[in-house]
Amino acid sequence: MKNIKIKNDGTKNYTPTVRRALEELSYANGGRLEFEAGEYHFYKEGALKKFIAVSNNSACEKHIVFPLIKMKNIRIDGSGAVLVFHDITFPFAVMESERIELLNLTVDTGTSPIGSFRIGKISDEGFYLHVDKEKTPYRLENGGIIFKRENGERSGLDKKFSLHGISEWGVQYLFTGECADTCENLPAKYLLTNAEERDGGLFLKFKDENVHGLRYSEGERVNCILDGGRSSDVILLDRSRDVLIKNVTVRRGIGMGIIAQLTENIEIDGFKTDESYHGDGATLTADSIHMVNCSGEVEIRNCEISHTMDDAINIHGMYTRITKCEKDTLTVKIGHVEQYFFNPYVIGDTVKSLSDESFEYTSELRITDSALSDDGQNIVLKVERISGKEREGDLLESPYRMPNVHIHGNKFYTYPHLRISGAGNILIENNSFERAIAALLVKDLAKYWYESGRVKNLVFRNNTLKDCNALAGSAFITVDIDGVAHDKSPKIHGRVEISGNRFEGVRDKAIVAAGVGELVIKENAFVKESDRVMVIDGKTV
Repeated sequence: MKNIKIKNDGTKNYTPTVRRALEELSYANGGRLEFEAGEYHFYKEGALKKFIAVSNNSACEKHIVFPLIKMKNIRIDGSGAVLVFHDITFPFAVMESERIELLNLTVDTGTSPIGSFRIGKISDEGFYLHVDKEKTPYRLENGGIIFKRENGERSGLDKKFSLHGISEWGVQYLFTGECADTCENLPAKYLLTNAEERDGGLFLKFKDENVHGLRYSEGERVNCILDGGRSSDVILLDRSRDVLIKNVTVRRGIGMGIIAQLTENIEIDGFKTDESYHGDGATLTADSIHMVNCSGEVEIRNCEISHTMDDAINIHGMYTRITKCEKDTLTVKIGHVEQYFFNPYVIGDTVKSLSDESFEYTSELRITDSALSDDGQNIVLKVERISGKEREGDLLESPYRMPNVHIHGNKFYTYPHLRISGAGNILIENNSFERAIAALLVKDLAKYWYESGRVKNLVFRNNTLKDCNALAGSAFITVDIDGVAHDKSPKIHGRVEISGNRFEGVRDKAIVAAGVGELVIKENAFVKESDRVMVIDGKTV
């Protein structure tokens, strides 16, 4: 096993250095890459250019600084070093690898990937948006806002902006000028505007065809994602196994913190998002930890996650829709644009088809071959039938490719929610949750996101929950089926236990549950008797 130490010698761009070091470790069949304490900067020059389909993100060419591809027995130890990533680089990609450890390091970006703005005076004509031009320089062109960035420009004439509320979490899309981006099938409301300089400030004038009003109030602070969109993340785990991420802190990161797909056995210990260092109001521009069709054992412990612009943790599977049935061949379509080019089906896996109306399974099949279409939207599957008969229009999922999950000893605050689901055994215990839209969402999201999530056995116990619908949420804990009326929900979820938890500051409801076969709620403590509001299968109890 080879050991390589990277010295803090003031090199401007360490990307070529780590690329050479990883190549040496690959030839040596494993080893340790260790940094001296200090600060290291990384740029696109020297990075590996590779097209990667990352689920729930954009499939595109990435500039990977630390590519760990088809490697074994690698430990990267930062020894407390700060790694600063410039441009739109992709820091870590662990792909088709085994026994990988990422330890003791802090991740930052050269400039903030977000703009922090304030809503000014609002009228029927439009609203002012207060932007610190020194901190976030911009110019206007044909009604569009064009921000100057470290790696070029971010033009509102090309892509919409997403605004994120801080005091009450909520997203609204902002289109400026004749933006080329689409406003169809968006998950949140949007505004159509023309940007102009007025009275020494930036004024967003509503267009006549505007259909949604501004969701924010005068004086409210909002964040706006300016860099990366869904094209980059901090750490990718793809088709790998036995990965440890320990004592990793993210001060600022583009995209998700950790995104894992088709990966077996993941241990995350002491992962932290640190908003206090820069005070931007956000750390990551997407989820902190996200897992899709993973397997084996997942443990998340001793983490401190806050100020993420999307879920603190999201664990789920993936649906596709059957468009063609033949004797031993199925053609399925990938349902959401952020899943294009990602093939979730592994040869040898057992899959099930189901109706998206009744949610009843219609067949069980074994994958013998799988091929993705050139446009990344369709998959042709060769299958062996085990039982039943699938139909065109059915959904297809891999219910057995879901991990056992243990989430314990963590602190979550000022975040949207945890979304946890899947057919493994899920235990969430001894965590603290404070200031959120919801502490926990357990959902099957077949209707829009094509995220599968029926639960077999979930236990949520001995946690403390405070002000967990403060950011415009309705319930501390929700278990249901997205898009299905609670009083008509089929019982697709198995056993859900909510026990021994402490609830404080309930604004609306403590627990909402529907579609659960065995629901156990016991021994929970409520600071106020009025907090004991629960809605079960559509009925208040």
